[in-house]
Amino acid sequence: MTLLALKRNNSKNPYPKDLRNWISKHRRRIETTFSQLAEQFHINEVLANLMSDLKARNQSKILGHNIAYFMNKCLGNKETGQIKHLIFG
Repeated sequence: MTLLALKRNNSKNPYPKDLRNWISKHRRRIETTFSQLAEQFHINEVLANLMSDLKARNQSKILGHNIAYFMNKCLGNKETGQIKHLIFG
């Protein structure tokens, strides 16, 4: 596994445009997912006394997010990341 970060615009050896677009697309998806987990699933609120409880809570929230993403994809919704569309139409 390799970690790729975008280089500066004035870099002497910039990545090819296709690679930059690929990185941007995936970075946007990751940032959207973290934002949804924080805002809609409140993953940043710690309401557990034990580490095992925190782990179980976070796993269930991530599972809920993944199921909603999968349902959007199965239903043919173009915006698979729009979890609220499943609930509110």
